[in-house]
Amino acid sequence: VAAWVRPTALPIALLLGASVSRGKRAVLTGLVSFVIALAVLSPWTMRNQRELGAPVLASTNAGFNLLLGTVGRGAFGTLPEGIDCDRALDEVSKDRCRRDLAIARIVDDPLAWLGRGLMKLGDTFAHESTPAHYLADAVVSGDRDVIRTVALVATLPFWIVVILAAIRGSLVSRRRRALWVVLAPIAGIAAVHFVFIGGDRYHAEVAPMILALASVGLSRRR
Repeated sequence: VAAWVRPTALPIALLLGASVSRGKRAVLTGLVSFVIALAVLSPWTMRNQRELGAPVLASTNAGFNLLLGTVGRGAFGTLPEGIDCDRALDEVSKDRCRRDLAIARIVDDPLAWLGRGLMKLGDTFAHESTPAHYLADAVVSGDRDVIRTVALVATLPFWIVVILAAIRGSLVSRRRRALWVVLAPIAGIAAVHFVFIGGDRYHAEVAPMILALASVGLSRRR
């Protein structure tokens, strides 16, 4: 939990806590995990409160990410011309305005938004491109475009094998309790990025869980 110092930790912790127990105890465990995540996030929350006047737990770019998730493929980028709020607003007011605009767009065409959510999940889990771009940006010599292309060609088939193995691992595992504990954070990330924006760098937080499932899928033993 200490590694998840972003608002995405909240649904992850809630699902993770609930997955280790059953019945009423699951609710209690989920809430305890949620509170622990809340404590981890509290220094950043207090910083936002002090510097920006944002309400407790408010993200300073949730509205922007929600609005981005309603256009195009729902990936990180810039907003199209004419789909934004007054840039003169302060940061918190502008983000609230963008949130309201995003909700209006979702309500106006919910089916398109749901379909876009599936594309966002694809962008989040189906490839591993960002490390290749980061690697190319970090080199001090050589052709960055060539390095980026080679890295992309190397990582894409590797990641596809990992995902297929992880799917198999989740199907063949007999340790159901342990399986739910591993799947819960992945489900939390999926839920967040179905709603907001997609991108492969966002699965970094659950890459250890995905690799754990893949190791089960590639193993002869269950």
